[in-house]
This record gives sequence, C-alpha cells and structure tokens, in this order.
Amino acid sequence: MPRYYYELLEKERKEEQRRLAEQEKEAFYYEAINSGSIERYKDFIKKYPKDKRYTPEIKRRLTEKNLWKEALEKNTIESYEKYLKKTVLGWYTDNANERIQNIKDEQEKAVWESADKLGTIAAYEEYIKNNPQTKYVPEARTKIRVIQAAQEWDAIKDSENVDTIKNYIKKYPYEAQTPRAKKLVHELKGYEYYKNNDLLAAYDEFSQISINDVDSSRKYAYKASKEYYEFKQLSEESPESDLHYFLNIYPYSVYKADVNNFIALNKAKKFDENSTEINYQEALSYAQNDSTKSIVNVSIEENNQYIIEYKKAVKKRERAANGGWVNLGITVGDIGYNLKSGQNAKFYYNAGLLFGVGNHKDWIQFSVGLKAGVLLYDKRLKIGDTNPPLETIGTRGYDKPEESESYISASFHLPAMAQLKINLFRSGIFLMGRYEYNIVRDSNLEAPMAWTAGVGIGGRFLELSLFYRQDIGAPKVYDNDSNGFLGLSLTYNIGL
Repeated sequence: MPRYYYELLEKERKEEQRRLAEQEKEAFYYEAINSGSIERYKDFIKKYPKDKRYTPEIKRRLTEKNLWKEALEKNTIESYEKYLKKTVLGWYTDNANERIQNIKDEQEKAVWESADKLGTIAAYEEYIKNNPQTKYVPEARTKIRVIQAAQEWDAIKDSENVDTIKNYIKKYPYEAQTPRAKKLVHELKGYEYYKNNDLLAAYDEFSQISINDVDSSRKYAYKASKEYYEFKQLSEESPESDLHYFLNIYPYSVYKADVNNFIALNKAKKFDENSTEINYQEALSYAQNDSTKSIVNVSIEENNQYIIEYKKAVKKRERAANGGWVNLGITVGDIGYNLKSGQNAKFYYNAGLLFGVGNHKDWIQFSVGLKAGVLLYDKRLKIGDTNPPLETIGTRGYDKPEESESYISASFHLPAMAQLKINLFRSGIFLMGRYEYNIVRDSNLEAPMAWTAGVGIGGRFLELSLFYRQDIGAPKVYDNDSNGFLGLSLTYNIGL
C-alpha cells in the first residue's frame, strides 16, 4: 500500500484517541463539579494540571471549599470574616454572615445571663452601660423596675396612708404588687368610713375586695359594714325567706329585733280569708316591740272583719249560683196513679207554679203554689140509662158488669199546696212533705184535702221526686175509703 495511506490511518487513529481523551476529561470535570468534593477537585488538578479549559475553574472551586473548611474548623468571627474577605465565588456568604451573628448572639446571651444571674440593680445597670445596643437592654430595664417596685412596696405595704399607696400605684401601674396595692386602698378607705360610722360607704369600699384580702385587725370592720349593708336591703316588704336567711347568717346580729319585726309585719300583710288564730299568734311571736305588736293586732282585727265580709260574699255568690233566696218552680209534670183498686179515680196529671224560699243547697226549702190538672176516672152507667143521678155514680147498683157499661172520663181540679223539703247533708237528695187543698174538685171523686210524702233529687234547675199522695177523707160517694196515689213529679226551678 502507498506510504501516505498509512500516514492517513495513523492520523485518524491519533485524532480518535484525542477525541476520546477529551470526552473522558469532560466527564471527569462534571463528575468532580457535581460531587463538590475537595478530593475529586484535587484528583482532577493532579490529572490535568495544565488544562486551560477546565482546570482553572476546578482550582477556583477548590479554593472556595478550602476557605470555607478553614472557617468552619476555627468557627470564630475572625475566620468567617476572613472567608468573606477572600471568597471569589461567594458560595457561603449568607451562611458565614449568619454564623457570625449567631456567635455574637451567643456572646451577648452569655454576658446577659451573667448579669441576670446576679439579679441586682447594679448588675443590670452595668450591663446596660456596657451593652447599650443589645436586645437584652429592654429586659434589663424591666427587671430594674421590678426590683425597684418590690423594694418600694416592702417599704410602704404596712402604711395606712391612702395617698402613699395611690402614688405607688400611679408610679407602678402594672407591677406584680399593684393589684395588692389597689386592694389596700379599698381596705384603708373602707376602714376610715367605718370609723366615721358611715357603714354603707365603708361596705362600698370593702365590697371591692374579699375578706381574705383584709388585714386581720380590720376584718371586724369588714364584717360589720357588710352586715349593716345586708340589713339595709331588708324591709317588711322583703320575701320572708330573705329575712330568715339574714337571721340564719347573723344569729347574733344587732339588727335581729328589727328583722324579727319585719317578719311579723310581713306575716301580718299576708293575712287573708284562710288565716287562723295560729297564723295570728305566729306573727305576734315575731313582734319585738309594742309598736309592732300594735300594728299586727290591728291587722288581725282588720283581717277578721275581712273574713266576715268575705264569708258573706262567698255565701252570697254561692246562693246566687245555686238559685238565690226565692225560686219559681214550674212543675211540668205531676203524675199520679191510684193504688186503691175499688175507686173510680184512676190517674191524674197536674202542672203548675210554686213559689219557694231556699234552693237545692239549703237544709230546708219551703214553697207554696197552685197546680191545675185533670183527674181521669172510670164512669159506669146502667145499660140504657143516659142520665143517672150524680149521687148514684159508682154505687153498687151500677157496678154489676152485666147491668152496666164503662168508659173513661175526666174531671178538672185545682189543688193549692204548701210543701216542705229537707235536704239530706246538702247533697241534693231530699225528703218531701206536702199539704194540699182542692180549691176546685169533684166531690164524688176526691176528698177536699190530701197529704203527700216522698223523696227526690234536685240540682240548680231540675228536680225529680217520687211520692205517695193520700186523700184526707173519702169522696162523697165513698164513706169508708179514700184515694191513695203513687206519683212522680218533675219541676224546673228559676231563681228570682
């Protein structure tokens, strides 16, 4: 083969080797950069010390890493400041600044904790003087104020001068001792009012605090003013439970007699129609002086008079509801059946009016009235005799069925009556007795007078009675026998 051909092949071979070597270097470069490892940087520089494309960048990166490594190892403000001064790439600038600030904060904290551990005004003032720009200065000033407030409170806490305590509160409005100082102001003012015998004003101050906040030497003033205040809330108009509650809370109160008088008057005002002697004596038992007893006795007299009037009014209402004193009775049905089989009179039916005194709730009722009605009787005539003598009606000559014929006839009668009813246990069930006189009658059928006895039941309006009515004497045509009727009566009552 010609020589130039071999030369060409050799040239291509070397070019391929160069290309592969360049690819290998480039891959190594990116691998080192991505790893961020100082050792890989060193390996690259060692392998390619004269490379002008990649080695300069690797050297800059290695310098940055070494600077930061040195700063971390020393971990001082100076080492981090040195890094900031020499860095070219500035990879760790923010981190370095942060670490510098952290170191400064730790140093400030250590100084502050040293001063705070001493916990004196002098230590805090020294700290402020030497570290005027640190974040602990406000806290140092606050602690100085807290110590000063405590020291000043210790100096005045037993003072009885209200103005001194008020000045302290004005100077230290938000310190730990301030709430106690405010309570002390109320305590001292309350005690001063108590000494001046202004118990209501005293309690107005004492009520702002608890008795547990009051000095033992002033607790009696607190209790006395509270007792007086609660007493002043009471009167004879107060609920009785409140009055008894006061006596239970203060069994030895100086106002015990007054409260007992309130109870007496309270009970007196509750007297009503249900009050009894027991209620009166109970009210009097609470009265502690003659004046109160006099008022209660007047109330008793007035209530007794009221009870009399009340009972009258109740009776009046009850009587009105039950029909009043005078009633008009309308007898709508008064029916009787003759129990004597030998008599011609068989039935009667009456209706009429009764004027009565009393109503269905009274023990006794009395009434008078008139009842008009008809008497039904059996009329017999001899066969063929159309006008027999009146005196022969019903005689034995006309009683023979084979010689006479029979039919029912009616006769008008008008009995006047007087009636007495006795109410059994005021239950509406009554016993009844009645006397009747026949103003108009047929003397051949009825006697002139009759008596009636029976039982019944009645309400406000309706009254039903069952009775026996017996003629006094016999009809004209019967000398030895009289009528006896079993009857039923229904009456409607109207109060007048």
